[in-house]
Amino acid sequence: MPFAIIHTTSRVIRRLTTDDPPPIAADEKAFLVPDKFDVGGSLSGWWVLDIDNVSKRAALQAEIDAADVDEARIALKQLLKRTELLKAITNIESASSLPLLVRTFATRLREFLT
Repeated sequence: MPFAIIHTTSRVIRRLTTDDPPPIAADEKAFLVPDKFDVGGSLSGWWVLDIDNVSKRAALQAEIDAADVDEARIALKQLLKRTELLKAITNIESASSLPLLVRTFATRLREFLT
C-alpha cells in the first residue's frame, strides 16, 4: 500500500510513495493510504489529507504556499528575496558614511551573487 507524505502544518499531500519506510523531511509525516483512498485524483492538483487520514479535499492557495509545493511560487519567492538582497547590497555600496572596507565587501558580494 502507498504512503501519503504530508506537510505537518498544512496537511497538504506533497507526494505518494511505496517506499517502506518512506523517507520524510523534518516538516513531514507519513500516513498509510487506505484502500478506499482515491490516489488517482492526487495527480490532478494539490490535495489536503483530512483529519481522518482517509479523505482528501482540494488545497487552498494559502495551504499550498505554506507547504512549499508549488515550484513556480517557490521560484517567485526566491527571486523576490534575491532582489531584496541585491537592493540592500547596492544601498551599502552607495552609503558614503560606511567604511571603505564595508563598501568594498558589499561590492565583492554583489559581484559574486550576479
